[in-house]
Amino acid sequence: MNNSSLFSRIKKLVATERRIGVAILDCLYEVEIRRAYSELKYDGLYTYCVKELGFSESQAYQRIQAMRALKELPELKPLIESGSLSVSSVSKV
Repeated sequence: MNNSSLFSRIKKLVATERRIGVAILDCLYEVEIRRAYSELKYDGLYTYCVKELGFSESQAYQRIQAMRALKELPELKPLIESGSLSVSSVSKV
């Protein structure tokens, strides 16, 4: 693979990663509103994210905060997908 192909591939993968990140936030929202984590005997979404999904404590916190921010400000979603905003930036909103 030449460098040009490598650069092109990495850009596509990063774009995919951003879309997947937003999809994860959407799924976390569904888990939260359904309280689906209780089916697995977790006391809350944070514990579910850490123990079941394997996020670090800071990753879980950031994703939950970002998920909640996206529900209040859905116009942020395309900014995350484009890379203009990161999940950690949105979590501070």
